[in-house]
Amino acid sequence: MQRTSACPNRTRSAMPVSGIGEYRLGTSASWDEYVERLEMYWEANKLSKDVEKRAVLLSSCGEET
Repeated sequence: MQRTSACPNRTRSAMPVSGIGEYRLGTSASWDEYVERLEMYWEANKLSKDVEKRAVLLSSCGEET
């Protein structure tokens, strides 16, 4: 993260690359296809820690899932 010159005590993080959308049971996309999209999202956003990956996965589940 970079420190901003206007506010040296604040850090600025990069904006995430795109989004993956919710996974919903019973949709045309299979779970395997969704996992592939998740893995591409993690790579594009340079997420390597399991805690980061888990947060993205859990925040991407639809209410019924």
